Amino acid sequence: SSSPRNQPTPAHRGIRSPCGLSHPETAATQTNRGCLEIGFDKLSGFAAEVLYDEIVTNGVTFPRASKMSGEIPQAIKTLDSQKVAVKGFMLPLKQENGLATDFILLRNRMMCCYGMMPKINEWVHVRMIGKGAQCIMDTPVTIYGKLHVEEYRENRTMLGIYRLDGEKRSEEHTSELQSLRH
Repeated sequence: SSSPRNQPTPAHRGIRSPCGLSHPETAATQTNRGCLEIGFDKLSGFAAEVLYDEIVTNGVTFPRASKMSGEIPQAIKTLDSQKVAVKGFMLPLKQENGLATDFILLRNRMMCCYGMMPKINEWVHVRMIGKGAQCIMDTPVTIYGKLHVEEYRENRTMLGIYRLDGEKRSEEHTSELQSLRH
């Protein structure tokens, strides 16, 4: 059973968290750790199709993701540059000393297990600040950090819309809190 202070508080009530957040119209709730808790139900809760054009390189035509078909909703845009907690499944891209430093946080395991490409709003690209996080696949984890919401590109190709400067993973917070109590 959880105490009342551990219950999420709707962020739209304008309550300021220890992170200094106050949003009249966000798609998140405030957690007891002072970050906005945002789920993929909200992050992927809008139509987000990628539009492709064609580029020709050395006589070969390739499809290139150029932009999204619609706009990112204002309720999601208000999460830009905010401290958030996002829960999903890890798909490591880069590891150092056994820790994931660069990974994709996915809405579900369809990409990991079945190779199904997620929609552009069904994943977050996470780069951990510092040493990285222990990689746990096939089990949902919560990542805490600063969220960036915008279409981002490399070489004129759209790569995604969500990036997160990862600070902690859920189990790391639990261990940290337990050590403070003893």
